[in-house]
Amino acid sequence: MTLFQARARALIALGASSVLAGCAEHRTLDADAAPGDARSPTREDVVLRDADAGAHDSEDARVEVDGEARWPFVAHAVERCYVDRLASSEYLTDWVAAGGLERARPEGDPVPSPSLSLPTWGPSSSSREFAAAAESLRRQLDPSRSHVMDCTLSVRAKDPPHTLGAISYSVYLPGDYLRHPLRRRGALLMVPGGRGDRTRWFLTPREGSLYERGTGGLSLRSAVDQWASAHAGASVPLVITVDGPTGRWIDGRVEFIANDLPQHVARTYLPQQREDETPFGVQAISVGAAFTVRAMRAAPTRFSSVALMGLFCDRTGVLPERDLGPDVDTYYQELASRVRQGAFAMRMSIGRRDPFYECNKRWYFALQSAGVFAAQTDPTYERCEGEGPPSSARCWVRWPGFTGLPRLGHHYAAVVPVFAEDLAWQLDRLDALARSRGQ
Repeated sequence: MTLFQARARALIALGASSVLAGCAEHRTLDADAAPGDARSPTREDVVLRDADAGAHDSEDARVEVDGEARWPFVAHAVERCYVDRLASSEYLTDWVAAGGLERARPEGDPVPSPSLSLPTWGPSSSSREFAAAAESLRRQLDPSRSHVMDCTLSVRAKDPPHTLGAISYSVYLPGDYLRHPLRRRGALLMVPGGRGDRTRWFLTPREGSLYERGTGGLSLRSAVDQWASAHAGASVPLVITVDGPTGRWIDGRVEFIANDLPQHVARTYLPQQREDETPFGVQAISVGAAFTVRAMRAAPTRFSSVALMGLFCDRTGVLPERDLGPDVDTYYQELASRVRQGAFAMRMSIGRRDPFYECNKRWYFALQSAGVFAAQTDPTYERCEGEGPPSSARCWVRWPGFTGLPRLGHHYAAVVPVFAEDLAWQLDRLDALARSRGQ
C-alpha cells in the first residue's frame, strides 16, 4: 500500500465531514457526452445556504500525516475537484470552436471536457457515494507524475453575510506532491486577462492567427513539468489558475486574489507550513495584472514575486498614481524595503506598440526611483532583428525588471515571448524561498 493509499483510506475511516460535489455519478460524466448531458451551474447553484457553510473546512475533515502535519487536500478533492479534466468555461468553449480538440494533446495534460460542469456540493461524507468517490480519487491520482485538478472553492460573502458562492480555480500538483506531502513549497497564482480564464493556461495553442478567439493556450502543465525535470530535488510550487474578469466573484476579484485563494491554498494544500511562511507568487496578464496591482496594495506582504505582462494601465484598469492611495510613496518605500530584505521581487513586460506602454514605463520608473528596481537610466538592447544599430524598433528594450517588446501591441502575441522566461523566474524564486524558509 502506498503512502497516498493509506491516507485516502484513513480519510474514509475517519468519516471526514467533506462531501462529494455532484455525487460519484457526476464525476464520471463522459467528456464527449452531448451538451445536454451535463447541466451548467445556475445562479442558484452557486449561492448556498448558511447551513452548508464551511463543511469542507471543518477540523475533523483533516487527516493526520506521519503524526506531524494535517492533510485536508483529499477531502476537498473528493468534494470539489475533477482530476486531469478541465470542465466547461468560456475560454474552453472558444478553444474548442477554434479546433482545439483536433490538435494533439501532450500526454498527461488535462482532458478538455466542454460538456462537464464544475462540482459545487454533494452528499454527506457518511454516504456510500462519498466513500466510492474517495476510492475513485485514489485510483486517479498517480504519485509518480503531476496532475491538474479543476475545482471550486466556497467563499463566504462579507456582504450580504451568511451566503456562500462557488468560485472556480484549477491547480497543478507537482509530480512529487503526493510522494512528499511534508515538503515545504510555495504557490504561484496565474491571473488571466480579459479573454482568458483558468483553463487557458493549460490548453495547447492552436495554429493560425493569434487574433482569433480560443487560439492562445499556454501549455502550462508541460512547461512546469519540464522545469521540474531539469531541477531534480527542487521544491516545485503548486500552480493555481483563476478565471477572468467575467468569472463569479463573491467579494470581488481583488479580495479573492489577495486573501480568499491564498488562505484556501495554504490551509488545504500546504497545511504542513504556516500561511505567513508560505511564499506566494503571482503572474498576471492585462486586466488581470491591474487586479493584481490592486491586490498587492490590499495585502502588502502577501506576494513574494510578481510578474506583470501588459498591465492594463488606464482609467478602466488601474492608474497607480490614482488608485494606490494617498500614501502611495510610503507604500513604494515598503516594497523597496522588502526587496532589500530579499522578501519581494517584481518584473514587468509590455509590447512597445501597446497603448499602455508609456503608463507602464512611467510606473516602472516611479518604482525604480523608490528602490523597488535597480537604478539604471539607459536601457540595454537584446534579441535584435535585422541590420543596423540597436534600437527599440527592432530589439528587446531592457531595464532591470522591465522589458519592452518591439512591434507588438496589447495582445496575446506579446505574452508568448516572455511567458516562459517569467515562469522560470517565478519557479526559481519560489523554490529558493521555500527552501530558505524551511531551514
